[in-house]
Amino acid sequence: MRTFIACAVFALAVPALAAVTGTVVGVDGAPLANVKVVAMEPAIIGFAARERKTIATTTTDAKGTFALDVKGRGVIDVSVRTDGYAPADVMTAIDDAAGTIVLTPASVIEVHVLTIDGAPLANADVIAYGASGGVVAVKTDSAGACRIADPAAWAATLEIARDGYEGFSLSPRGLTFSTFRLKARGSAPVPAEKSAAHIRGVVRDAQDTPLRGITLLLYGGPNSRYAALTDTNGSFDFEVPRGRYTFSGWPFPYPIRQDIIDVANSDVTHDIVAAVKFTPIDGRVVRSDGAPCHSRAF
Repeated sequence: MRTFIACAVFALAVPALAAVTGTVVGVDGAPLANVKVVAMEPAIIGFAARERKTIATTTTDAKGTFALDVKGRGVIDVSVRTDGYAPADVMTAIDDAAGTIVLTPASVIEVHVLTIDGAPLANADVIAYGASGGVVAVKTDSAGACRIADPAAWAATLEIARDGYEGFSLSPRGLTFSTFRLKARGSAPVPAEKSAAHIRGVVRDAQDTPLRGITLLLYGGPNSRYAALTDTNGSFDFEVPRGRYTFSGWPFPYPIRQDIIDVANSDVTHDIVAAVKFTPIDGRVVRSDGAPCHSRAF
């Protein structure tokens, strides 16, 4: 009897593997084989230049299908990249299917980032945001250049940024140029540093299962925005200046209730139960002639 109980407890302590499945096709509906598919940490809008962890990797078979083995529950970015096509991403709960992912043909272009005087600007961030939540972030080299799948073919927003310069964002749809000039930003007064506080906690679902990959956000004023992802144990830890913050989360597929958190005098533990989970709908949007429509919101 003792042996049976010990084994049962051990089995419950090991996170189960979930197979996130899907199919990759071209715009004509034909399956695409040998395409690399990666499960990654979700990107955080506004923090896209940060390095994201790879969770699992596979390739599509002859029928274009794939299966990614991912531990636990929560949210991942199913990222598809292959030569000759625009990148495609699906943000999905680990226990949901990724559905059918349609790849759109796209050429690779060279983007140049310069100063106002025309000098090349190295280490500038060129970030393209897809309509489905995926992000491609690259940096310019010493010549101020980088290569990226043409954002005009797939991205909803293109952002150019570098420390010390005034960045900007724009819609790349119909964009016919690939050289951008950034203006140096004037020096700003450095605010006095405040002592740090921690906002820690765990995000779980209604069954008390920890949720990984949940995007959490803190707002403490017009210029203070912080973001974090829960880890494999559903845990998060913000280290922020002491003060009062609005706490919220990215709404899909687990909406997080907005709260006010005060860490002016002490650290705070803020555990969350994401009791509701949205259900995704898999489909395609096409024109009357059958051609696919990208970057359409509905």
